Amino acid sequence: MDETISQAGKDQLAGDIAEILEDRSIDWSRFDGRSIAVTGATGAIASLLVRALAGYAHSAGKSLAIFAMVRNRNKAETMFVQEISDGYVHVIDWDPLAERQDPDFKADYMVHAASVTASKVYVEKPVDTILTNTEGTASVLKYAKDAHVKSLVYLSTMEVYGASEDDNEIKENRFFPLDCAVVRSSYPESKRIAETMCVAYASQYSVPVKIARLVQTVGIEGNRADGKVVSEFAGCAIDGRKIVLLTRGDTARSFLYSTDAVRAILQILLNGENGVAYNVANASNYCTIKEMAEIVCDEYHLPLYIAADSLQAESRGWYTHVVRLNLDTSRLTGLGWNPQISIREMFRRIVGAWRCAL
Repeated sequence: MDETISQAGKDQLAGDIAEILEDRSIDWSRFDGRSIAVTGATGAIASLLVRALAGYAHSAGKSLAIFAMVRNRNKAETMFVQEISDGYVHVIDWDPLAERQDPDFKADYMVHAASVTASKVYVEKPVDTILTNTEGTASVLKYAKDAHVKSLVYLSTMEVYGASEDDNEIKENRFFPLDCAVVRSSYPESKRIAETMCVAYASQYSVPVKIARLVQTVGIEGNRADGKVVSEFAGCAIDGRKIVLLTRGDTARSFLYSTDAVRAILQILLNGENGVAYNVANASNYCTIKEMAEIVCDEYHLPLYIAADSLQAESRGWYTHVVRLNLDTSRLTGLGWNPQISIREMFRRIVGAWRCAL
């Protein structure tokens, strides 16, 4: 979100931050007097994490240095103007594709969130996608090793699992095929490589790195124009337009609200096991695209039109392939985390914040 955010959006953002800070299963005191670096800090999840950490320090009257590592300094300075003014956030110029980077700060904790996140870019700039995920992660891991950080979390994705076609729960050691000759595989394949780099550094150099495999995560910090299904449906709700599905909507996955994601990341950072991956999903929100469309249509009194039968397969493109990713989260809930935000509540917050920004 930027300086054009509506008052409703500001109120919702404040509520989201308060919700994170109210999680007493997180031992916030472990951040007292410490420093934490967050790469890709202007991203939707990372920016909420930065604000929550700054909010904790401010409300508790504690010292905490947050290093926001970003490519776009101006964007970060606009986004975190209050947190910078309060002395909690320090913007660091950092490019995951730079040949040499020697950060001149000392971080106790790290969250590596920098990544290409738009499906369109995976196809249009696959080389950049691969290098951002691999070379950027290598740079972070080397820093973590040299700086002897207390803990590092790498944000990965459900896409590393490949294409499952059933609804059986997927534990962290169950994988499916990925076609490495498909250009879009630049994203999941490079995420797989990055994960392997993490466990390699944990094994060879005892770097305390953990992996968070997130499902599609959304929040008011997102971009209405990003083309993702939640953004499209929220836009229909705001405009009062019918929802049109170009497929039968059989693809299924869990959807996670950003506050639940941030709380999960903090649990993994503080309590996760080194070299281990954790599924981050809201099992209660596992549904097909069609089922989610029906929820939105019911909530906002919209018509639903399924255009799949009237389109040729080539017009439906990538989305003709049905994928079902039902992640098992027992490893994460074992740390004390539980998701809170349902699909209906997720849309209520997003639509409310975005609608008032128009």
